[in-house]
Amino acid sequence: MTCATDSNDWRRGDRGAAPTPKAVALVLLPALVLMLAFAFSYVGAFHEPTPHNVPLAVACIGLGVISLIALALVQSTLQAIFQAALYLYTKGVHENGFPAELMCDALRPKE
Repeated sequence: MTCATDSNDWRRGDRGAAPTPKAVALVLLPALVLMLAFAFSYVGAFHEPTPHNVPLAVACIGLGVISLIALALVQSTLQAIFQAALYLYTKGVHENGFPAELMCDALRPKE
């Protein structure tokens, strides 16, 4: 299957557009919250340096590591599924699969 589109279609995107204030806020606000949480954790540690609830902290760290491993496994599986589907599409094996327009955009050379 060939993509019957204008060869300059992909150049019409908003490549040089400035980020919107909403996009900037979506990036900067979580970073600001994390910085403040980190600073307050240090203030709390200097205020009363004796450890409290150590088993709970260890359990939370373990739970965080397990959740990151699970997230990486899911992401890797989804990426492999997409790559297999893309490979099958390029080999001509596609029945009711991805829309042709999406595949043409995925296979179009990027600049």
